[in-house]
Parts: sequence; C-alpha cells; structure tokens
Amino acid sequence: MTGALNWVLAAAGDSEAVPLVLTPLWSLAVEVQWYASWPWCVRALAQARRGRLLSIALGLVVLAPLVRVGLLLMGSSQVAVYVSTLARCDTLAAGAVAAILAHTPAGAAWLRRWRVAFAQTATTLLGVVVAVSDGPLEWAPRSWSSCVRPRPAC
Repeated sequence: MTGALNWVLAAAGDSEAVPLVLTPLWSLAVEVQWYASWPWCVRALAQARRGRLLSIALGLVVLAPLVRVGLLLMGSSQVAVYVSTLARCDTLAAGAVAAILAHTPAGAAWLRRWRVAFAQTATTLLGVVVAVSDGPLEWAPRSWSSCVRPRPAC
C-alpha cells in the first residue's frame, strides 16, 4: 500500500484520506517509484553517451516545478501537487545529476569548486521560505501541523 500512498492522497485531494500514522509515508512512496524507474532509464541509456543521461536528469529537475505549476493551474488540490511523483522528482533528479557529474574528472572538479556556493544558496533559499511562511499550510496533515504551530481556533 505504501508504494502508491502518494497517489491515494493525490486522488483524494485530502491529507486525511489515509490513517494518520500512514500519512508521512507518501514521500517514501515517491522514492520507491523513483528507484523502481530510474535504474531502467540508466540501463536503457548505458550504451548511449553519458551526456544524454545527464540531459534527462537535468530535464527532470526543470520539469518538476513546471508540473507543480501546471497542476495548480489545472485546479488540482494542493495535496495532489505536493505528493505527485512527477512534481516531486526534482530533488531526486538533482541527486542523479550530482552522481553523473561525480563520475567524470571534470564533473567531480566542478562539483568540488561549486559545493560551497550550492550550500549557501540552499541555506539562503530555506531561510527565505521560513521567513515568508505563514505557518502550516491548510493541506498539511494534522500530525505535521501540530508539530509546527497550532492552528487558530475557528
């Protein structure tokens, strides 16, 4: 069940569609789906140039935010946008990009040269998100919301 839990949540459009104890497992479902499909892409492109695999991984990094925007514009629920595999694969694909680059001397040198800039950028972006956050979002599961900040009484 947990392998498709994110799709159950997305189809329902409600974070309370599954028992509370299972809700956090949606991210594990995304990872299971990624690691079940990505090796097939790698294998299919093993005979091709490494650049083609790098292009696909970079394409997924760019595609995922566009999928999120598209889902929102089509009227999908925030839960569906948040838990859908294609909308969440950018971080996993970024890890694939780093792994692909690390397998070449030039790519490994580039990663070493830019690692501090990447860390600073990620830290800054996280700080901006926290600074502009208005507390827990309405779609957040009860367990997450209560850990962050209690919801105002209605």
